[in-house]
Amino acid sequence: MTREGKHVIDKPVMSADDAAKFLGTSKKTVLRAFHEGHIKGYRLSLAPKSPVVLYTESVESFDRRRKERQGAAIESNGA
Repeated sequence: MTREGKHVIDKPVMSADDAAKFLGTSKKTVLRAFHEGHIKGYRLSLAPKSPVVLYTESVESFDRRRKERQGAAIESNGA
């Protein structure tokens, strides 16, 4: 396993745009989830507007949790 700083660089990653397409949501929503710590990833540099790289596994996990919450909400509404 190779490390660059504190980030593992041999894990599959995706851009915020790709994550938004995968999740069927906006890039703004993906970036909010990243900033709130719901999706793990990192910025390519320390610049505030630097592109965000997201770990694919974290995006997939976020999607599963989101779908579980949506399913629970539907069940609690008697559907």
